[in-house]
Amino acid sequence: MVRALSLLFLLFATLASAEIYRWVDKDGVVHFSDRPQPDAETVEVQPPSVLQAPSSRPRSTVSADDDGDADIGEGYRVIRITSPSADQTFHQGSPTITATVELEPALQTRAGHLLRILVDGKPISPPAAVTSLPLPAPARGSHSIVAEVVKGEQRVAASPAVTIHMQQPNNNTSGPRAGQAPGVGRAPGGPVGSPPPSPVLGQ
Repeated sequence: MVRALSLLFLLFATLASAEIYRWVDKDGVVHFSDRPQPDAETVEVQPPSVLQAPSSRPRSTVSADDDGDADIGEGYRVIRITSPSADQTFHQGSPTITATVELEPALQTRAGHLLRILVDGKPISPPAAVTSLPLPAPARGSHSIVAEVVKGEQRVAASPAVTIHMQQPNNNTSGPRAGQAPGVGRAPGGPVGSPPPSPVLGQ
């Protein structure tokens, strides 16, 4: 039986377009041939199916999240935030923070690609055809920043997350107190604001 199946497979592969005849001999053995035989029946052979392999286009894709993974979309080899740097600390009331993004190749605006910045997973402004965007002053604490290339509502690529830290402003100063004239301090043995003792003549 195995031999008969092997023969059948070989005939199907090599003689798919020819007529195949099948018959059973007196011993019950099934035979196949491309030549007519007494009491043989014609076997209809279907042409072999051709499977087309799916096209493979190299693409490195990992989802961008707060763990710092990057989603390098098709057409971009590099997407990362160059400023601010990771774990950079700012004080509330400091100058405006600007997020600067490096793209390689450049932002493909002709393909409808735009850039947007997300702070803690939320877009800070509509997508724009620029690679530097000012950040609104975030609240005190740590915040995650991600840059995304989008086309309409579809994300094309995303950078690794960068974490920054906001702290309260430093109010410690070494200057005179409010309402205190410069140069006036505590005289030895005297109250605050009293002038230093005058020198004694003749000494």
